[in-house]
Amino acid sequence: MQCAATDLRPLNSLEGKGLLNLLQTCIQLGAKCGNIPTDVAIPSRHSIKRKLGETASGIKRNLCVNMITAITENGLIGYLELHGWY
Repeated sequence: MQCAATDLRPLNSLEGKGLLNLLQTCIQLGAKCGNIPTDVAIPSRHSIKRKLGETASGIKRNLCVNMITAITENGLIGYLELHGWY
């Protein structure tokens, strides 16, 4: 609750899968490595933004491949144009 109050976040943010996964990872890391300062354990927003961009690009690439494969394998006739996705 202190997290929501300090950062002025809605209470439902404390139940999100992302936060719960982060907390679980922190608990496992602490159990394995002991006390680690947060500035070492948590990446900067710049690192997260870069990684998020890489992840999104990979997801888009896989989606394009899967869509083209499905169209090709099912003998669908048509032209699929994905500007800037591949």
